[in-house]
Amino acid sequence: MSFLQSLLSDSTYKINKDNPNGSLVLISEGILEWQPKNANLANGPDRLILSCGIHGNETAPIEILDKIVQDINTEKLNASRSSLFIFGHIPAMKAQQRFIDFNLNRLFSGEYSKHLDAIESKRAQEIESACNQFLRGCLNPCHLDLHTAIRSSHHKRFAVFPLQKRKSLTTFEKSLLSSLGIEAVLHANETAKTFSHFSANTYEATSFTLELGKVEPFGKNELQSFQEVTSTLEDLLCGNLIKEKEKLLNYLVVDELIKDHKDYEFLIDENYANFTPLMPGQPIERTIGGERLAKDGESIVFPNKDVPIGQRTGLIVKAIF
Repeated sequence: MSFLQSLLSDSTYKINKDNPNGSLVLISEGILEWQPKNANLANGPDRLILSCGIHGNETAPIEILDKIVQDINTEKLNASRSSLFIFGHIPAMKAQQRFIDFNLNRLFSGEYSKHLDAIESKRAQEIESACNQFLRGCLNPCHLDLHTAIRSSHHKRFAVFPLQKRKSLTTFEKSLLSSLGIEAVLHANETAKTFSHFSANTYEATSFTLELGKVEPFGKNELQSFQEVTSTLEDLLCGNLIKEKEKLLNYLVVDELIKDHKDYEFLIDENYANFTPLMPGQPIERTIGGERLAKDGESIVFPNKDVPIGQRTGLIVKAIF
């Protein structure tokens, strides 16, 4: 039985206590810590956090990390970097839903305290606590939060770089993202309550939200198409050298679209793919303040009209360099 199967069936995962490569420990439900016997800190961070399932219906990253955990536990993968594996929203995974009460990826950096009636609030607090314990005293952490998007994308895979003190990517980050098959990096322009923003600004971690493909149900993912993702994560876990493959495109968030009233209209086609260039003058949304028209060079990321009033229906982005 794999770790994922144990989570979905409320069963106990059998951890190999005699693993000669290190110790795998269940910290709390859905959270495992790996401590290698022979650590290798070359070519990367001191400690690594890999998270998935922050949205329960984004199944490909969950299946990818499940296989990695299984390979570590069965000694097929000799991971030599201290790592924390987080399977985020277990009830939503079971329900094959994005979330149950509230978007978990809007509840970090203590935001959970404002939504205590949502079941996601307790989980956000548990995840933050596990990260605090794991990264205590760590000077060079890395966190990759693995997702898949609701929509298809003009760029097959892309990363979100949270707003933080430093504005540019390091050589290591460029190599890592390129090796993962990331084509574009979206530079956030404001603070957020996402998991990756929390880790970037709390621990000064190398931190990204990674959008690796399109949402599919469990068992419907073509995992072979994620081979470069899996192999790069394995290289990162094992301390292997990661080389840059292709140059990354960079985008900046220039505006946020908000559903501001009950008659709000999102005017973008249902089949629109992330990052597809908009025509100048193309209608985007109709708010209390009037109609918003696209400007030259703009496109949209994360379009989603089906959100509560006050939440985001999309981000307006523009290529910068």
